[in-house]
Amino acid sequence: MGHLLTSAVFSAKIRYVLRKLSNIFLLCFVFCFFSCADKIPEKAGFKELHLYSYNKQSASLNLSESDTSSYLYYYLNDEDYESGVLSSPDIVPTSLEVRFLPAQKDTEVLVAFLYSSDFNGKRLNEILPSRAVAKCTLATGKTTRVSLAFPADGTKIKGFFIQSVGTVAIDDVSVENTTVGWRVSETEETFSFGPSGGSSSALRNLTGSGSMTVDLSSARELGAIKRSVTSRGNGSSSGVTLREYVKVYFRNNPSDAGENGNQGTMEMISGGTKFTVRRSPEPQTETFFDLYLFETNPERVLKVNSGAEMISGIEYVYVPSESAFSEKGDRLPYAITADLGCIISWPSMLWQRKDFELFRWNMFPNILVFDFADYKIQDDYLKRLAFYVEKAGYRGKLWADNDIKNLHGYNAHDYRAESLAKFYEVARTQNFKLNDSEYLLRDILLFYGIIRRNSDGSYAPGDGGIISISKESSESLREKLLAHESYHGIYFCDASFRNKVTEICSVMDQQSLLFIKQYFASQPSLGYDLNDNYLMENEVMAYIMQQAVSAQKAYFADDLAWRGTVMKYMPDLASYIRSTKAAGITEAAVMFDDYVFARWGLNAGRTSMISVSR
Repeated sequence: MGHLLTSAVFSAKIRYVLRKLSNIFLLCFVFCFFSCADKIPEKAGFKELHLYSYNKQSASLNLSESDTSSYLYYYLNDEDYESGVLSSPDIVPTSLEVRFLPAQKDTEVLVAFLYSSDFNGKRLNEILPSRAVAKCTLATGKTTRVSLAFPADGTKIKGFFIQSVGTVAIDDVSVENTTVGWRVSETEETFSFGPSGGSSSALRNLTGSGSMTVDLSSARELGAIKRSVTSRGNGSSSGVTLREYVKVYFRNNPSDAGENGNQGTMEMISGGTKFTVRRSPEPQTETFFDLYLFETNPERVLKVNSGAEMISGIEYVYVPSESAFSEKGDRLPYAITADLGCIISWPSMLWQRKDFELFRWNMFPNILVFDFADYKIQDDYLKRLAFYVEKAGYRGKLWADNDIKNLHGYNAHDYRAESLAKFYEVARTQNFKLNDSEYLLRDILLFYGIIRRNSDGSYAPGDGGIISISKESSESLREKLLAHESYHGIYFCDASFRNKVTEICSVMDQQSLLFIKQYFASQPSLGYDLNDNYLMENEVMAYIMQQAVSAQKAYFADDLAWRGTVMKYMPDLASYIRSTKAAGITEAAVMFDDYVFARWGLNAGRTSMISVSR
């Protein structure tokens, strides 16, 4: 093998130029290399790529401070495109990831692509034009992953190079789905860049005690490769759409949650919006939908004002989602994964539809959340279901529109999978004609697995349930109703929570428990079946948990117990609640509150982990 340029003077000049340009990401490179290529011996992690080196140094996968060249060059064979390993993806963008073995000391490294235009035959040109570079510092004693997204315009790469004036060793090279951002642990760090590259110090810029900035601007370039392939067909899924989220990962440190009443928080700013994230005693990841998080922040630079030490990563991720259509040909809405605190403040201008928006609760993903534009639209979807499932004197029967048109449904709703499946199965077996909204709801439930359709056409329960609120409610009422309904959702999903509810109902002050149940009976518009123990325990819990512990007296003793219908229906119980200042209910609220905080970091009156301030 012969050197094209091998002098020590030239190598020293390269090092000088690189030091001068170390803070610039679009660099013009002059290379010293070998004219022949050696195939890297196959090893774990390299078998999927036909990776060739340009010299023995590159084949060794190592650089050291004593090497005359500070570069490793690798060539990718066309067969990797033919096999599909490097083919342009239909939907999900991909990146080249290089994994480095733990460094002996903090060491700067650069990673960049080589293109067909950089070669003359199989020989690399002596002078290369500017290009995107991923620049990282390998942390002492930690494995480091560095990934660079393939060009958004589909330009094929022909190879890549690594540059460092320190000692580095490559452990693995692979093709991975693209993320933009960073993650750190005690043993490993990951830095992921978009097509324009960047620096690890910009991705994770620690600006002070508990604060940092995170530059995710290079994720914008990947929008150019998004595709959506759709065709209509009898409610079946058809095509895939790329959805974009930001995930904030928190270190697994239960003490970060703090104590009940003094909960740990992280504060993050995006544009003009502040997000305060409460810490959970459980492993925690918060998910933000791109359009929502960056509504007023097109540059996609996040600022963490406090709690940065709790964060173990922030990544921009690309999630493929199947597209589907209803039996009538309507496109089914995508269920956006979100915290309830974001849902309550979600702008209508970002809705996929005019009549409602559909969400998936990030803490309990098998609970779908509907936010309807107004009560009338909500009634179109859920009123008949409410009478079938819950209303005393109406349960178990499908009622015609005229039978219930002058009756009140609910301002908010909750239904488990079993009830939803029974509703649609009865309609099927009785050939009962539902309205278009109810059929659309059915198709949504089928697509997201809340109910299932058997081979004989019958309906069966899947997993989870649904809850709903309406934009017609005031902001304060929306928050209260969402807390109420979402605690129902937890009750549907979590057997341990159901058992705890049964336990608390059995040990709480029984006069107070009876007051709540008799309140249900005193309100004809509620129409709860008091003989349904599952319903009663669920509703007692939700009526207590819809407001904070400190607000129990104000709601039960100062409000409900003074209502004319309540005093007329149960004067003695109402007097008891007033005289005791709802102490028995408050004691039950404390037990519930302690339990949900210890489990999830929630509180009475709050099922969100994020507060939003615009």
